[in-house]
Amino acid sequence: MRASDDDAAPWEATAAYLYLLQLDPPALAWEYLRRDPAYRACWRRFGRRAGAEAARPWGLAWLADPNRDARDAHPVWDDCLPSLLHLRATGGQTGAGLDLWHIPGPKRLIALPDGFALEAGDGAHVLRARLGSGVLEGQPVFCTVPLDARLHAQAALLAAHAAHLAPRRACPRARYAASHLVPLAARHHLHALQALDGARAGASQRHIAEVIYGRDRVHAYWHTDSALRAQLRHSLARGFALMRGGYRDLAGLRPACTRR
Repeated sequence: MRASDDDAAPWEATAAYLYLLQLDPPALAWEYLRRDPAYRACWRRFGRRAGAEAARPWGLAWLADPNRDARDAHPVWDDCLPSLLHLRATGGQTGAGLDLWHIPGPKRLIALPDGFALEAGDGAHVLRARLGSGVLEGQPVFCTVPLDARLHAQAALLAAHAAHLAPRRACPRARYAASHLVPLAARHHLHALQALDGARAGASQRHIAEVIYGRDRVHAYWHTDSALRAQLRHSLARGFALMRGGYRDLAGLRPACTRR
């Protein structure tokens, strides 16, 4: 007997997961981290009162509410996030430096002990930066980019934002590296997260497959050695692995930032 839409569990609503297709790697990493029972227990224990010591093992500057998805939570990742720009004032004529109004898209500014965390833009192309003292006062700034194995993507990100960070200097708009690969990778994450939620809700693998791939396809191809069954098992294994620490590699956090 087929359950009605009203009886469906929240994880069965695939439309509710479509926003995942627009997220960049650090935002996707948050989606896995917020599902980790250990992180949720840490949040229940400390909540917003937690200091940096409680947040650092998770790769965060401070704890974020796991009940809020990446569209609302905007977690502040540790300073060693590879896509994070570091801006510090050099002194000099006020009004010659960064102007937040030149950066397109919605902006979120969070006060930190040593400056501010800036997140600007939505979806797959988000600018994340740490602003030192004096940067918001319009002083000239130095911009430091921590480079790693993702050099090409980071260089493309910086080039794409350069015209907004320094609007007085002409800078050609750059396309984001490997943007044509994002939809396929994002679909894999959507399936992994939906399968993960189904498993955590107690659903059987067959039920999860019916939700993700459709009842007709499962009825036709679901057997012990089928590729469809192997595909679901891979999605589940990937989801659990990313939730249990693999999100660090997804976000690009170095191991030293996330020791527990």
